[in-house]
Amino acid sequence: MWPPFGRHNSDSAWEVVDSKSIEPVSVYDDPDELPILRVASQNLTLSCTYDVRPPLPDDKVRSPISAALLNARGRLLREAARAEYNVFLVEGWSVTLQRKAHFSSSQADSHSHCAPYRLSVHYIGRPAFMRGAHPGTRPPPPFFSMLQDWGAQLEREYLSARPGDYHDDSARTGERAVSRSASKKSRASRVSPPLRSPSPRDVKRRMSMSRIGGARGWRKGVLRIIHLCW
Repeated sequence: MWPPFGRHNSDSAWEVVDSKSIEPVSVYDDPDELPILRVASQNLTLSCTYDVRPPLPDDKVRSPISAALLNARGRLLREAARAEYNVFLVEGWSVTLQRKAHFSSSQADSHSHCAPYRLSVHYIGRPAFMRGAHPGTRPPPPFFSMLQDWGAQLEREYLSARPGDYHDDSARTGERAVSRSASKKSRASRVSPPLRSPSPRDVKRRMSMSRIGGARGWRKGVLRIIHLCW
């Protein structure tokens, strides 16, 4: 496969998430029947990197993966135009999605200007000059529909979601919060309720009970004295 997987990921601060590549192939069905006047003796190559941030919920722009590939192709075509070429007879590309190593939610909050993902794009083409060619007649990059499907999958799994560490941290934080709430409730259940002031009815009842208890004690004392005298 072109280029070798991971060769362009020399920065240790980034890790490869996924990659797709297409070897250089002809983009025209019958190139021999085209009005080709000149063909370059060698291919042109371009390597570039694009920062990718998670899109907003209401963002309806084109997929960043497709946009990055088309941008790289356009830049390479402009480079070929300097040598008076206007098409590519053979094209190939490689797109690699990279993620910032050990990216977490705390880093996302404190470094909001730093993109957690980036795209490393490599494009190759054989320049040629074709009579009557203009941007509207150029075919799309080879296997562009496959790239669009792959890009949609990456957006669902990575770009449209917060980093995985964020979900793990929030889940663990939620579990700890639940356990703390449960422990507070259990401690509160073991504490005796505060004493309330007695109502007037309770005070009257206690006074009457004390009178009855005193009368009963006096009667028992009299009966005991009488019993001893006998």
